Amino acid sequence: MTRLTVLFALLAAAAVSLVLASGSAASNASRTCKIGIPLCTDVGEPINDIAGGPYVGHDEPSLLFYDHRHGSGNDVTYNIRLPHDPPTMPTQDSANGVYWAFEQRAAYWFGMIMCDTQSAPEYQHNTCQPDSDSNIFDSTNPSSARYIGKAPGNAYMELQFYPPGWVPQFTGFDCPGTKWCVALTIDSLNIDQNNGINNNAACANLVGLEPVNWAYLTFSGTPHGAPDPISLLTGGSAGNPDPTTDLQMNGGDRLRLHMFDTAQGFKVVLNDLTSGQTGSMTASAANGFEQVLFQPSSQTCNEAPYTFHPEFSTSTKATRSSWAAHTYNVAGSDEIGHFEYCDLVNPDFTCALSPTPGDPDNDDFPCFPASFSSLVPISGCVAIFGDLDFDGPAYTSAAWAGNSTPAHDAASDPEPIQFMTPTIRGTHDPFSKVAFETDTPSFEPECDVDTGVGCTGQPAGAQFYPIYTAGSLIGGGSFEQHGPPRPCVWQFAGPHYTGTTDSFGGTANAEYGAPFASVFPDPGPTADTVFTTVHRDLNNNPCSK
Repeated sequence: MTRLTVLFALLAAAAVSLVLASGSAASNASRTCKIGIPLCTDVGEPINDIAGGPYVGHDEPSLLFYDHRHGSGNDVTYNIRLPHDPPTMPTQDSANGVYWAFEQRAAYWFGMIMCDTQSAPEYQHNTCQPDSDSNIFDSTNPSSARYIGKAPGNAYMELQFYPPGWVPQFTGFDCPGTKWCVALTIDSLNIDQNNGINNNAACANLVGLEPVNWAYLTFSGTPHGAPDPISLLTGGSAGNPDPTTDLQMNGGDRLRLHMFDTAQGFKVVLNDLTSGQTGSMTASAANGFEQVLFQPSSQTCNEAPYTFHPEFSTSTKATRSSWAAHTYNVAGSDEIGHFEYCDLVNPDFTCALSPTPGDPDNDDFPCFPASFSSLVPISGCVAIFGDLDFDGPAYTSAAWAGNSTPAHDAASDPEPIQFMTPTIRGTHDPFSKVAFETDTPSFEPECDVDTGVGCTGQPAGAQFYPIYTAGSLIGGGSFEQHGPPRPCVWQFAGPHYTGTTDSFGGTANAEYGAPFASVFPDPGPTADTVFTTVHRDLNNNPCSK
């Protein structure tokens, strides 16, 4: 076995021991995504009840894009700039005041809802018309033909960008020390929301209730390993990046990302405008993508080849998942709140000595000594259950550019990721509206998700919470080679980054807005209203030019 496969096996064994020996966080994780919460789509609170306990997880501060024009839900193009890390490496516990991007985030991703006839809500088996707003089921009345619990099965696609610098994070799913890499992931949910029935125990133990298809973007467009959920977790090579076949990028590279449907399946094409290289992937049966079959009475876990297509034609408030905690279709999001320092790591990958006095560290797993690092020799934890005490670098202002004067210290702060408002169907027309949203209510102790009381954008225990701002492209100029130039870019960091033109209130509580009520199908069937996010609509797009 490769080093990464051995590491994965060791961590899987350690996770089983942790589930058997410890409290709710580990147990709940075993009921959801088998490969670890940092890489999974957050599920809504009603699913937590069905799954047998509260789902605690990671932060997904997001920027949502809305438009009623056809194609906005299934054919979008982004221009992106990857961040540079500082020239100096971090030291243990950030003693030298330097942070890198891997300490802020597990990944940054751009997403879209897919059809999956074997995924929640598990009402219309084998029925989902791709690329169609006929799939909008938004009634809150269980007797209605358009009740949300009667919607076609859906999955969520995330094109995830992974930063370089530390160990093979997330139990083997990471890129080399000096490069960014990117994977197409599709998360499904094997739960009957209307009747409270989970998929069979064999599947729950093998792939979890939230199975994931996974493929790095390759030069050929063919996965270097089988991307299906079972192969991914039974010794397959898809989770180990291969520099000979997979697109890998440098900090500072400018990218053009096209995500769109084809007759062969949903496809992503990523052009690195800086290096001239291109990677792509099609989520097709021909490429080995499969759906885990919802067979609650089966004694075995079974898959079938499946070609994924976008579920909707547009991206509006009505085009949402029936089971995801967030309300979006087309969106960009960071995955923050996982890395934490650990001064001494136990042989079972738990933390023996935290730099934070009194920190119980029951959320800090798996942990790695500095000897595991591929580049930056520090010891720390991935915190797959989420940094629930908000003491990691992602929650300190020192780790994010744009929080002091000067606004950006290139010697100590990683640059923010930057991207333009996506355009629709290969045109130069950007989305017409945006919204801000984050899922802190899903795991904030002070928040009552049933009423929205105490639910805020910035968790009470966090010193700082990063936000989206509008600004100008680092290095100047514009991405466009054709059509009118659009110099405005979105960036994710602090409110005072150099070139910022609008900070949208300047704080997380101002930007992400008020507790937002979402309706989920529950057993009965009945509609359950839950405040899983805080949300703020702008009703325009201030970065459309």
